[in-house]
Amino acid sequence: VTISFLEVPYEVSENVGNFTVHIAIDRGIVRTLTFDVSGGPGSQPPSVVISGTDVDEMGLYFNQSITVVQFQVTINDDEVALEDVEEYSLTITNTDPSQNVIVFNNGLIRIIDDDVVTVMFVTNINTYNESDGLEVLEVIIDRSIAQDLDVSVFGVSSPASGVIISGPTINTTLTFIAQGNQMLPFSFVIMDDQFGLENNEIYPISFTGSTPTDGVILGMNSSIVIIDDDIVIVDFGQDVYTFNENDGYG
Repeated sequence: VTISFLEVPYEVSENVGNFTVHIAIDRGIVRTLTFDVSGGPGSQPPSVVISGTDVDEMGLYFNQSITVVQFQVTINDDEVALEDVEEYSLTITNTDPSQNVIVFNNGLIRIIDDDVVTVMFVTNINTYNESDGLEVLEVIIDRSIAQDLDVSVFGVSSPASGVIISGPTINTTLTFIAQGNQMLPFSFVIMDDQFGLENNEIYPISFTGSTPTDGVILGMNSSIVIIDDDIVIVDFGQDVYTFNENDGYG
């Protein structure tokens, strides 16, 4: 009599909750055949947060009327994104009787991470004065990650009517570390051009890519608004003008 897992591997999503494992024999039997099934995720690579649970099914059996046995395995969704596939084996042991019984295969469970991480700017509109100088913007991710994530940010101010460009070109890459900080800042400098009566300088900043790309959503653009705070002073050339009555024009 041969005992085997009916499906190898069992490939499930991390959010499946529970799924059913089936074990069968290849022919009818006269006597009852008992067996155990065990296995568990054990240690996994650093890029995997364990979601699988230990299996310890004791005293399962086949008889004249039961040729397929099933049991449930629980998967816990860990809410961590960018994981590698979690794999572990199930083993059939302690067959009774053992004579003339062949265990054909081991079971294999593969858990596919279906969590997605979203990258976002903390604020959608960032307003500064032209004289502010050094400023900081922040980018966040909405969940923990199992692998490092590189995110590229870009923005450039374009010529516009009534504007002398003060905003810098932003071209930077932020690296979110696995299981690390979920908010990262980057800095830039606004140059005061000393021109007055300018219109507001407005330009977008956006996410231009990520590594890895799978399992990552790049959020909406943000924008930088620079308000001209230079003041134009209109004044007389001197405090007191003195004329003679017959000077005519002064």
